Amino acid sequence: MSLSTQLVPKGGDCGSCEVNLNAGTNITSTAQGVIDMQASGIGDGGFFSASAGGDINMAGNILANGSAADEACGAGGCREGGTGGDVLVSANGSVTMGGRIELNGAGRFDTAVAGDSVDGDSGSADISAGTTITMNGPMFGLSKGFGQSDEFAFDAIGNITLAAEIDLSGDSFGGDISALSDGIIQVSARIRTDTPIDPINRPSSLAGAIDLEGCQINVTTTGQVIATGPGGSPSGAVFMAGSTGFQVRGPVTATAENEFSWRTAAPIITAAVSPLPILVPNLNLPCCGVACPVTTTTTSTITTTSTSTPATTNTTTSSTSSSTSSSTSTSTSSSTSTSTSSSTSSSTSSSTSTSTSSTSTSSTSSTSSSTSSSTSTSTSSTTSTTLVVGCPTAPQSGCETGAKVQIFVSEKTFGKEQIKVKIDKLVSATTLALFGDPIGGTTGYAVCLYDENDVRVATLRVNRAQQQCGTKPCWKAIGGPGYKYSDKLLSADGTLQLTFKSGLATKGKVGAKAKNNLPKGLTQMPTGVAAQLTGDREATVQIMTSNAGCVTGTVTNIREASGVIFKGTTP
Repeated sequence: MSLSTQLVPKGGDCGSCEVNLNAGTNITSTAQGVIDMQASGIGDGGFFSASAGGDINMAGNILANGSAADEACGAGGCREGGTGGDVLVSANGSVTMGGRIELNGAGRFDTAVAGDSVDGDSGSADISAGTTITMNGPMFGLSKGFGQSDEFAFDAIGNITLAAEIDLSGDSFGGDISALSDGIIQVSARIRTDTPIDPINRPSSLAGAIDLEGCQINVTTTGQVIATGPGGSPSGAVFMAGSTGFQVRGPVTATAENEFSWRTAAPIITAAVSPLPILVPNLNLPCCGVACPVTTTTTSTITTTSTSTPATTNTTTSSTSSSTSSSTSTSTSSSTSTSTSSSTSSSTSSSTSTSTSSTSTSSTSSTSSSTSSSTSTSTSSTTSTTLVVGCPTAPQSGCETGAKVQIFVSEKTFGKEQIKVKIDKLVSATTLALFGDPIGGTTGYAVCLYDENDVRVATLRVNRAQQQCGTKPCWKAIGGPGYKYSDKLLSADGTLQLTFKSGLATKGKVGAKAKNNLPKGLTQMPTGVAAQLTGDREATVQIMTSNAGCVTGTVTNIREASGVIFKGTTP
């Protein structure tokens, strides 16, 4: 498939605008192949997706900015700006993006008049490749006012090259930039998420984070990595992990912390890093095809054996007791101990006494033998007390409804399956209480997919309240206010990310991403989902909580239901 002319599906609110490119082999576009899904007046940017069995090489711009027109909102100005659009790109081969990508929210921050800020969220981008990703064009996802910047995520089996500017800064809430590679991640341009520190006018602001993990990390002399702003780690922090090679030759700047992890050799740092990096050796990072140190596991076994056989006359005593106990707490650990010992003792004695005064004779003889043998094994284990939640067999009634919904399921490549859902523009005003509390509380979550007959086809459970995902907390607070879950190990049914954002009517949203990564042995996400949705003209997604509310959305605009890909949106 080749694109060499403009595609302009826009006009007013472009929140329902879509451009979907699907090819069994390659997708290419020239510089003239511009995709323009920007909103005009007041509205959101559109949704772009590209899926190819081969390579994707796009030289044209992708524009999906939101817009806001203050004059249409009356005295006091607009309170809500348009949201930037979303980009979803997936190729079995390589991905090369050469054009400019704009997914900016619309609005402004204004301290002159109370409540006069215009709040616009940015859009999101998710780019994955079976081989390499090369970003030669700049990407922007800026949020305005008290809007929230989202996430730009890159995932490749091969190398990831970030050769052009990437910016997810926000007036109040910055977004996250993440890259995950089985090869080299090279940063040769500025990648940034920045949020001003302003405790007077923006006391609740939170910065974004940058998280890069590859076999090797290479920040070149022209590269910059910047994650600055308020909130404390993981907000305003840079996390980089390079298993077998790590070079920092360009500046790295954070507000909270810079954490550099490695497996075989410590990072080589020749540029300014502020604050000074925390260096973390981590043998759990993948070996990446080089000779890694041998890891051994030591098991301690202790067995105790005791058998007691007393020899007495006319008396036999035997007793047996056993007990079993188990406990569950909010951490996970296990220990096993076995001990072995044995002892044998034997004694013989005899005595004879004679008393003439009483004319009595007493004779005593005793023999005793004691052998003790006992075997004991103790095992203790603990598991999380997070409240467990699952999916009902059919969609639950009474859930908060979203007006803009996306469901994307791809099972085109074995071992690289993925699910992405978003329920946006929640109809009613929502508070944080709707989503429970996974940071200080015990809330568990489930993402539930149903076919056109309301039959459940997939369940993703995330019961990870207050837990660690690698070296960082699984959950963090984001603007809205809201919560965000991130786990690169995909340990909860393959779930990579959950997001919850509260807000005024039409401003709340929730979303989820899950995937498998067979090359890394990460295959927890259920498969066969796209097959169960073959030919369906409708599907429903619900996100449930264990002790709070639920959110639901149904797609009826089905772009593909081929059995290997399902893609649907609201009209």
